[in-house]
Amino acid sequence: MAMDLWRFSRVVRAPRLCQTSLRLEYGQPLRSGATACAAVSLGVTRGLAVSLRGVASGARIARRSRQDTGSELRDPEGDPVSESLRRALAEFQAEVSKPQEEIDLTRAAALLALHAEPDLDLEQKVFTPLRHLGEGFRLRAAELRRLGGDGDEALSTALCAYLTAEGFTGCSRSPEDFYQSKYSLLHKVLEKRRGIPISLAVVYREVAAAAGLDLWGANFPGYFFLAYGHGSSAGLVDAFAGQSAHTVQGCQELVSEAFGRPARLAPGWAELRMPHGAFLRRMVRNLEHVYKREANLSAAATITQYAQVLDRTLENQRL
Repeated sequence: MAMDLWRFSRVVRAPRLCQTSLRLEYGQPLRSGATACAAVSLGVTRGLAVSLRGVASGARIARRSRQDTGSELRDPEGDPVSESLRRALAEFQAEVSKPQEEIDLTRAAALLALHAEPDLDLEQKVFTPLRHLGEGFRLRAAELRRLGGDGDEALSTALCAYLTAEGFTGCSRSPEDFYQSKYSLLHKVLEKRRGIPISLAVVYREVAAAAGLDLWGANFPGYFFLAYGHGSSAGLVDAFAGQSAHTVQGCQELVSEAFGRPARLAPGWAELRMPHGAFLRRMVRNLEHVYKREANLSAAATITQYAQVLDRTLENQRL
């Protein structure tokens, strides 16, 4: 079968949040201002294209963030929202207003979930379960080190095995299942032990940190991985599939499996640490998409307020 491939190479700039080169073997040029934080080359046959909805929406969100929506949060009917929701939004704003490296990503993701349940007890539903998981993995890692298995490669493999044994896995890929808000809300992910790639990545990242494994976001178009290490020692973790890879070839195979088509990582991909603000922006965009798909106007209006708070804060940090 003739592949009829063509190559497109361009620098994609997300306003001062990240910068990388994204190369697609078949696809459409990305608009200026789109967000991409990983370099990948995908080969596909004619008629197929890489989904770039999550990548190309950066410019639209940036434009929307400049609009002044007023200081009072209101529902779709124009009525003021509850005090608990207003307080939740204020806490989220306080967290994301910190310098990028000081943002507590897990806490911010937990605070984001309050848009759905403003009175949720985060200590009980999020932080305590994560501490228990982290303690379990810390003990597992200590035993691994005692047996001589140290280093990021061994820890990442052990992390995937541990959380898979704890029941964490990706939800169904069917649109009816994948695009449900419960798989994007941290407390629901911890309760159901199911999620989409980025929400499971929050769990993996926090549990890994308990044993000293530093995982960071690798923002691929249409999928989300975690990465660790640098240069030749870099590797990838797929929280959705519960798998890790430790060599260039292994990482390319992991990416190819996630996309369902051959992929090649561009040189330097492992040096692109995704800022926490960009991580959270992608979580918010996922929820916006879910609520629009459901025609849930109330939830869409609320999560848009979170998006605007995040975008205004990031814009101010860039000034």
